[in-house]
Amino acid sequence: MSLQFAEAIKREARSLGFSGVGIASAAPLPHHRRQLRRFLAEGRHGGMTYLAQEPERREDPSRLLPGAKSVISLAVPYYQGDHGTPPADPAGRVARYAWGQDYHRPLETRLAALKEFILGHAPGAAVRCAVDHAPLLERAYAQQAGVGFIGKHTLLITPNHGSWVLLAELVTDLELEVDEPGFTQCGTCMRCLEACPTGALTGPFTLDATRCIAYLTIEDKGDTPFALRTGVGDWVFGCDVCQEVCPYNNDATPTPLFPELTRDAGEGPWLSLEDASQPRSLSAFDRRFAARPLQRAGRKGLRRNAQVVRANQSDRERRSEHTAVSSRGSA
Repeated sequence: MSLQFAEAIKREARSLGFSGVGIASAAPLPHHRRQLRRFLAEGRHGGMTYLAQEPERREDPSRLLPGAKSVISLAVPYYQGDHGTPPADPAGRVARYAWGQDYHRPLETRLAALKEFILGHAPGAAVRCAVDHAPLLERAYAQQAGVGFIGKHTLLITPNHGSWVLLAELVTDLELEVDEPGFTQCGTCMRCLEACPTGALTGPFTLDATRCIAYLTIEDKGDTPFALRTGVGDWVFGCDVCQEVCPYNNDATPTPLFPELTRDAGEGPWLSLEDASQPRSLSAFDRRFAARPLQRAGRKGLRRNAQVVRANQSDRERRSEHTAVSSRGSA
């Protein structure tokens, strides 16, 4: 369809609060297909077995929407600054994307509004909304749509908000004017790989999810491997370390957000370890963390995470006391 319609869609997306928007062809991306197959073959997806179920669905948008011609890729910023001073009572850090409410519904609501806009101008079109629970290589298509580029930490880096963005897509059978794809701009920088506390980034653009703190504290259902517990540090849900050291995030400033994503709408930067450890019933847990990202870890997962963080903080305090005693003894 015309360039004018593509531009109208982008204007409408921005008016709905999407900070980044681009359009890519819905054709499969062979390079990213090979990367996914290698990731799965090497078992780096760990317990996320859903990733290995019908991987071809992720590789081809026409499996999501028959006759798909275009992918409209959208980005939403969520950066709200640093964690700040921890509370007086023992607490663990929460990854920044999870400070507010669960992001799926706010994004889906605005995607639905953008879909209605498109159908208002093209009534016979087929349009499918997708947030990250839909089988789609969203970072790959976001890069193909020029929304940003995939960095060595495997996250999408955008021009205005670095990697502090959430992604969503509309897949349609409309053949829209496509944008120029993004291209990798990491150069020789290796800061994310060097900073990862658990060595989850085993090489540039290569993530072993089974070592990633986000996986260990959210997706993993078992005990945290002993060798990785110290690396988890204070993170009780998710992790931001690779993003915190990324040069493209150096100038990140808090930006207007969807109200549902602000720290005041959810848990905020810290979660009390006592609160995370409460022996609640499943229904009580669901009430406490309803509509919040932390619910995904489950009551057992949050309790496990709190125990790991508490042990790490106790070890750090003991080492600090030992250092202080040694310093006094040598004075």
